Amino acid sequence: MGMMSCFAQAPDEPDFALFPADVPKVVVLMYASGQTILEVTYTPGKQAELAALVASHLNKPIRIMLDGKIAAERTFSSATVGHSIKINEPSPEAAFAIAKDLLKRTH
Repeated sequence: MGMMSCFAQAPDEPDFALFPADVPKVVVLMYASGQTILEVTYTPGKQAELAALVASHLNKPIRIMLDGKIAAERTFSSATVGHSIKINEPSPEAAFAIAKDLLKRTH
């Protein structure tokens, strides 16, 4: 998978965690250049959570966690956040594996 297991960061840096229940849609974008991007759409509640987190940590790194694993780190310069986030992945296979995990549903 393209997710990293750890970042060398201070322990007080915040996390934005997304789990399957938070993710109604995942799109894998593959470009002719070979770049693969995972676009993860999250619920309105998670969007509000991210907006509050970003507002209190402008211009500071925030770890993006997908299903319990660090997937990326972002620094936001504006408190305005959308309903999805794009994450670079090393390969289509890695992106599809993460998408499958995020779209799993428990009943």
